[in-house]
Amino acid sequence: MPNPFVIKINENRSFEVLPETLAQLDIVSIDKNHWQVLEDGISYHIHLISLDYPNRQMQLTVNGEAFDVAIDDRYAQLIERMGLSKDVVIEVKDIKAPMPGLVLKINYKEGDAFQKDDPLLILEAMKMENIIKAPTDGIIAKILVKEGDSVEKGQILMEL
Repeated sequence: MPNPFVIKINENRSFEVLPETLAQLDIVSIDKNHWQVLEDGISYHIHLISLDYPNRQMQLTVNGEAFDVAIDDRYAQLIERMGLSKDVVIEVKDIKAPMPGLVLKINYKEGDAFQKDDPLLILEAMKMENIIKAPTDGIIAKILVKEGDSVEKGQILMEL
């Protein structure tokens, strides 16, 4: 018997759906973000607002009502059962230059707080601007370079 998908809605409701049940739905694609679904004589208009594919999460509206939806397939369920889906804390102590280049802009000063994916600085390498983003949330402890400095690959730019 095929494994069901586990569908979680608004983090407070969940249910299982078998792949063959989904295959029996009458679904018409209107465009890449809109579908019309007919089930048991009832029509549903579905609009995909956002999709976070790696995390299997999406926001959508069904007949105008908004929902946060997460879908776990058999692999996600197996990872959960194995206890491997717990959040992993990554401790990064410094930001290193990924390549040789020139520091064009530093967006923070010592003591500033930042969030994951914030652009910490811009490094020019081979005539291209490379945005060095924060790998985690944190605070700038020390800046070891200044704008205009040439840096080598692996050189520590900032301590967190």
